[in-house]
Amino acid sequence: MPSVRRNCEKRLQAQDTKWQFTDAEMLTAVGHLETHGYVKRLRTSRGEMRILLAPELLNNLAASFVLEARRNPKGLGSLEEKRLLAGEYSFAELQGLAPAERAILLDSAALLFLEHNVCFRETSPLNLTSYLVFPD
Repeated sequence: MPSVRRNCEKRLQAQDTKWQFTDAEMLTAVGHLETHGYVKRLRTSRGEMRILLAPELLNNLAASFVLEARRNPKGLGSLEEKRLLAGEYSFAELQGLAPAERAILLDSAALLFLEHNVCFRETSPLNLTSYLVFPD
């Protein structure tokens, strides 16, 4: 949360050096913006909060996850989690983003899928590779 606050504070104070606000006030404002679809609050697997200023990017990336899983050569509807988080799958939505931004989006999208039971994590007993499985 401190880095989100610092980034917002820097940008807002660049416009008005007298602008002061608390964390609670900032989160309230972000919550209102999220309610109307202008931003999306993301949480990483480490519990860090980030604010996505282009929420449609997350929707498009999520759709690409499912399409890529369906293209699995074994027909399993899965993505190898390590490869996904390492950015080894090619997603058009991530083109032009900084590596750190890509990593946050991939991690946050995978976490959202797992939390909302859109997919589940399965580990192969043969090679201990974990997969995100998207059932039909």
